Amino acid sequence: MDKVGPLLRYVFDQSVYKDRIDSCESTVNKMILRDTNYYSVLGTDKMCEGSHVSHKLVKVVRVRGKEDAELPYNALISSHLAELTLCKLAELMFPNDFNLLVLAIKDDLLSKALEDHSLFAFLGAAFVNAIIPKLTELKLENDAPPHRCALRVHPHERPLKPFLLECLEN
Repeated sequence: MDKVGPLLRYVFDQSVYKDRIDSCESTVNKMILRDTNYYSVLGTDKMCEGSHVSHKLVKVVRVRGKEDAELPYNALISSHLAELTLCKLAELMFPNDFNLLVLAIKDDLLSKALEDHSLFAFLGAAFVNAIIPKLTELKLENDAPPHRCALRVHPHERPLKPFLLECLEN
């Protein structure tokens, strides 16, 4: 059920269910740079264009707006396909566009997917350069002098592109 979204699995026989999963996954795997603009409607109330293949991966849900008004909202069809789609979009989209997309759909993402894909936003050079002037020095004790910020001391020793860190063991 998590893999194909809201379609009820028991309505289909096993082969149709398997075909649906394979079809959705191949849609993600075949995505190219030109297709990324179809996914820019995620997290908005804009209409998807025509009958593009992206309709397999997007659903329209209703959300409550101001004064209990219901609004349409484009969301990824399932958490499994959201994970696959975001990994592919992270490879294809420009970093700033991808960061905006993650911010637009952050409420729709499960915490694991949000954690995995928001890492790209925080490792982007533009993001780091934007926060450096706003950093303040931390003091260990009330009377101790502040330590210099590592980003200011070694500005050229940070990664220029996203790099996934390995999980630390105890």
